[in-house]
Amino acid sequence: MIDLHALRDKTVVLKITGFPHPITATVVNVEISGIWILTQELPPELAQAGALIQAGARKPVVFVPFSQVLYLVATQE
Repeated sequence: MIDLHALRDKTVVLKITGFPHPITATVVNVEISGIWILTQELPPELAQAGALIQAGARKPVVFVPFSQVLYLVATQE
């Protein structure tokens, strides 16, 4: 099993509840209740979530609670 903190700065594929397909993202930080991710595949549902993202934030970081993660795929290196 991979230690969650070892995911920091790794590219992962995760499926989030409510989104139709998995997304590829880089884990920026891991907290007790979820992970912060950076993704170029920002789902449109998130883009509509707030003015900051709509205003063209260059590298929006998104917090995903573990309760919303259906699965996460990472390599063990």
